[in-house]
Amino acid sequence: PEKLKDREYLGTITSMSLNADYAAVLMENKVQLHLIESEGTGDNEERETRLFPDKDSNSQVTCQALTAEFLVYGTNTGELYFFYIEDWSVVNEFRHVVGIRRLFADNTGTRLVFIDDKSDAFIYNPVNDHILEIPDFSPTIKEIFWENGASDRGVFVAYDEAMLYTFVYSPETVTGPSVVLAGSTKLPFSQKPLMLYGGEVTCQTGSGKVSNVQLTTHNFMERPNELSPQELQSAIEKSITLKRYREAWMLCQLLNSKEAWMNLATAALLHMDLVLAMRVYRHIGEAGMVLSLKNIMGTDDRNLLAGHLAMFREDFSLAQDLFISSSRPIAALDMRRDLLHWDQALKLAKTLDPSQIPYISKEYAQQLEFLGDSLSLTMRRESQAWRRSCCGDNILIPPPNPSPSQHLPYQEKEHDENCAMGVARMSIRVGDIRKGVNMAVKMPSRSLKRDCAQILENMKQFSESALLYEKGEYYDKAASVYIRCKNWSKVGELLPKVTSPKIQIQYAKAKEADGRYEDAMKAYQNAKEWDSVIRILLEHLNNPEEAVKVVRESGSVDGAKMVANFFMKLSDYSSAIQFLVMSKCNDEAFQLAQQHNQMEVYAEIIVQMHLWKILRASRCILRTRRTTFGRQILSHVRAVPESSEALSPMPRIGGR
Repeated sequence: PEKLKDREYLGTITSMSLNADYAAVLMENKVQLHLIESEGTGDNEERETRLFPDKDSNSQVTCQALTAEFLVYGTNTGELYFFYIEDWSVVNEFRHVVGIRRLFADNTGTRLVFIDDKSDAFIYNPVNDHILEIPDFSPTIKEIFWENGASDRGVFVAYDEAMLYTFVYSPETVTGPSVVLAGSTKLPFSQKPLMLYGGEVTCQTGSGKVSNVQLTTHNFMERPNELSPQELQSAIEKSITLKRYREAWMLCQLLNSKEAWMNLATAALLHMDLVLAMRVYRHIGEAGMVLSLKNIMGTDDRNLLAGHLAMFREDFSLAQDLFISSSRPIAALDMRRDLLHWDQALKLAKTLDPSQIPYISKEYAQQLEFLGDSLSLTMRRESQAWRRSCCGDNILIPPPNPSPSQHLPYQEKEHDENCAMGVARMSIRVGDIRKGVNMAVKMPSRSLKRDCAQILENMKQFSESALLYEKGEYYDKAASVYIRCKNWSKVGELLPKVTSPKIQIQYAKAKEADGRYEDAMKAYQNAKEWDSVIRILLEHLNNPEEAVKVVRESGSVDGAKMVANFFMKLSDYSSAIQFLVMSKCNDEAFQLAQQHNQMEVYAEIIVQMHLWKILRASRCILRTRRTTFGRQILSHVRAVPESSEALSPMPRIGGR
């Protein structure tokens, strides 16, 4: 070392700072800035030395720091001054609420930590006069060192008697400037830190030697391939905290965990590093996030960009505040609508775009209606939302045939119709049934009438429900509901338009129970319930001719059996045998013919109806084939050419 110059000062030196050309000396509550080596020429005499503060100032200097370009000093009244050496003038002033005790600037002078008289520490940004309180700051801190390495700008270390505390300052994040405590490292006994570079603190030992202390927050890159998954996870967290994203990427590849990749992507979004975030999301296959980030890549407005990123991080309150303070505040309204946050959307719409209130109210009402109607409070909110969507209580029902002057743009017309329909449904839900029904009847929409009718049916308001079903031309449903309320006259009016057999049968049974057999029979006919038609014709209307006609046309087996029983009661055995055969009661028909000497009739019926194949399955024929009746039957049957195949296995009677 070479001695350059001796200099005497006018007071006791409290602290001194040096750069390549100047020295700053704090003494007697003043700071003197002077050249280390004076050139001795008169040209730069005024730039050789200067005393701060000026004579007209009553404040006292309490601390100072000297960088390559700035002299920074603080006063007991909370003033902070930046003196630019190149221009030899004060370029920035800041006033704190209390006096400033100590300050620590980085090499460039653009980042500065000061400690005030309350022992609170703050980071000050001279570019925008923004101060940020440092969390978890111990009042026993002795000194602070900023990182001198280029890779960790924003990292600084504060130390006390026993510990080194690592802090990370981020001037630009989605939430604004931030500072976090990254970790702590034990300080070796009787060692004094001198500087910080690359995560290592250079200390002076008690004997005057120099030693290096590795910060625990920076030791994550020691043999990463040998780390366990838990250690890798811890290393990734440290690298993300220090904003060492290159190392974090490499560690994430080693761990290969989706959670680790997502943590890295989230950190990139927080620090507004879109390129890194897109790279991570693309690596893990999150195409939606990649496209979303790509769409906002060219956004110049900082608050607008931060708002989108806060929204992607699901911090919607912050996103709303950022959108409102941006050049496009309507984005806050769009976000709330997309999230279905209708209450907030309505509040925003009042100030940002009142014309959207009806449309937002309609969407709000639709969601409330979809959620259900179990709570009266919810239903009333639905009704209020629908009314707001119609711009007040003056609800206009669109006319069925509007005049040219009444024509609205398609979007507005559709909106008004939907709102009126919603008010009709909600009026019914909240108990104003008459109003809701009247609105539904006047509206041209069939679907509205169906929806309101379903609501009324669930409320057991069957008369009004059936009316709306009928007005909406849902005749089957209308008839079904009329049946539930025993309005048979209305069911009868709708019956020609009803297509459901089930409803026809219900109506027919009711009419049959009331003794109106003609109406019941017609309803059974419409339902094609032929057995019931035949039963009514025989038992109640005494019209066997029509019953026989129905049996022949429908081919009903059960109906034929009913007709056969009817003729048996009248002793008309030939007709009874015929219908027994038609009902496939072959044994009963044969026994009846045998008992009443009607075998010839039985044989003729078999031949006429081409039912001779039943002889093979009839055990009665086998028992009687040697009798006179058997010969009669076989003689009639064999006269039919087709019978030869059916009777070929049977021996001829009497050996013939």
